[in-house]
Amino acid sequence: MPSTTTLPQELTSVFSVLKALLAPYANSMTVSTDTETEYYLNSRYIQKNKKPLFFAAVQIKKNYVSFHLMPVYVEPTLLATMSDELKQRMQGKSCFNFTRTEPALFRELALLTKAGYEHYQQKGLLADNGFLTQLSAPAQRALAQAGIQAPEDLERFSQKELLALHGVGPSAIPLLLSSLEARGLSFKSD
Repeated sequence: MPSTTTLPQELTSVFSVLKALLAPYANSMTVSTDTETEYYLNSRYIQKNKKPLFFAAVQIKKNYVSFHLMPVYVEPTLLATMSDELKQRMQGKSCFNFTRTEPALFRELALLTKAGYEHYQQKGLLADNGFLTQLSAPAQRALAQAGIQAPEDLERFSQKELLALHGVGPSAIPLLLSSLEARGLSFKSD
């Protein structure tokens, strides 16, 4: 992709406005790419393929700017109230293309992005579950059933309480302890 100095000013303006739509969510996610022409935001939820779940991206293309919003692909009912004008900007199932700044459509896209974020939140798709991927499948299920989706959730449990969960064996404790210590956290005292 050419540098922004060779792109039309209108596209760089569109990019800036669309990137700003994602700013409220950046602190609770991972910014995987942030350049003059691309901005990618992933949730901290690690999928079975060991990769983070994609949330959204903005890209400057040759003649337009793309806004990709994965939650509308995951949950198409989010599109139910979308205006015909915004539907006309759709390319595929989760991409919206723009050639100029369109404040009314960008406001609608901001609301759609917020709804997508809330959907991911409700489904537990924002949680930092990467620490679980190093555990056995029975241990992962046991922790999930106990409501443990993020390392911070482990602080509510002692090591003894975790070992009492069916599926959590002694080999899981050092791995969980390592995840806690890396974040400055600890288990509840016995």
